[in-house]
Amino acid sequence: MLSRLQKRKVVDLFYLLDQDRDGAVHWSDLDRIGSYVCLARGWSRDDDPARGLRTAHRLFWQSLLWSIGTTDEGGLRLDAWETHVERMHRAFQEGKRDVAARCADAWFQLLDADGDGVVGREDYRAWLLALGSSANADAAFDRLDADDDGVLDRGEVRLRWAEWIMADDADALGNVLATGRLSG
Repeated sequence: MLSRLQKRKVVDLFYLLDQDRDGAVHWSDLDRIGSYVCLARGWSRDDDPARGLRTAHRLFWQSLLWSIGTTDEGGLRLDAWETHVERMHRAFQEGKRDVAARCADAWFQLLDADGDGVVGREDYRAWLLALGSSANADAAFDRLDADDDGVLDRGEVRLRWAEWIMADDADALGNVLATGRLSG
């Protein structure tokens, strides 16, 4: 069961992903986010990074649907999203690192907009802008980049994703990974 803080993070992300505000997340919501990332980075839909990002978003969506055991019909509602995150939470608790790593890697692919193998400040800024997050992207990125090297590598994203899922401490660095902020 998720704590109040954990649930707050889950709900906040859900409502940012629900771009059309219809109470469900659909492929079209993720595709819209990807389009906004491309716009923020100055890419056309035909540019290589844009095609790679769209593929990453599509794979994330398909794996999410598979994990939840549903199809896109009707979209992904908040209760199903919460159940999914609770499963991830249990996987971490039970030491199922492969499940947790696959989920973290999917987030890494979403955040690494240009596909260069690291999440840079511009990647993260574009993600938060596309989500419609009110967070200060630079402050959130600085918080996530604990080793202060200017990028988040796959290992750092895995660590911060684990914190986002598991942390019940408002000061945990990973709390800002998905939305740039702790709560709505």
